[in-house]
Amino acid sequence: VVSTQDRESMVFTTIDLLPTVSVSSPVAGSEWHCGETKDITWEATDNTEGLVVQAIEYSTNGGETWILIATEEENDGVYTWTVQDTPSENCKIKTTVRDHAGNIESAESGVFTISDNTLPEVSLICPNGGEYLNIGDTEMIRWTATDNVGIADQQLFYSTNGGTDWIEVEGVEPQTNGEYVYPWAIPEVFSQ
Repeated sequence: VVSTQDRESMVFTTIDLLPTVSVSSPVAGSEWHCGETKDITWEATDNTEGLVVQAIEYSTNGGETWILIATEEENDGVYTWTVQDTPSENCKIKTTVRDHAGNIESAESGVFTISDNTLPEVSLICPNGGEYLNIGDTEMIRWTATDNVGIADQQLFYSTNGGTDWIEVEGVEPQTNGEYVYPWAIPEVFSQ
């Protein structure tokens, strides 16, 4: 039994608990494309007011390292993000929330894929049609190639029958975005 006097002298303390947070989008196994606009969604609660999203980050290596997307966001459960040009099959999103007492909690999404669905652009500068090439001569093949995430590989082909069949030019090394020149020794192949 507690007397009135004991009740008046009792001190009550509020216990600050860690906030809770979970990431609901992207879902594990989903595929997002470079350049798309996607909603990152989460649910975060706390026993006190003033919960903020301290950071939204993404990883392309399963969470070993993180790249900052946004900081100090309102805890409204959604952030619209333009997916970066960082293709990987091992991506995650992490949302970190903080309450007014300074308690911090984080949650990560399941692994999802960021894929590149933008085709590279290539333009042949020369030869570009109508030239006569002599066997044994060296022709400087010039072209430009660009891609939103970089050029990983390049191949050159030629045709002696108007494009029905193609023969690969050997020895072309992969290069990065830009303008290229390849000295091509004209092989002993006749074409009309």
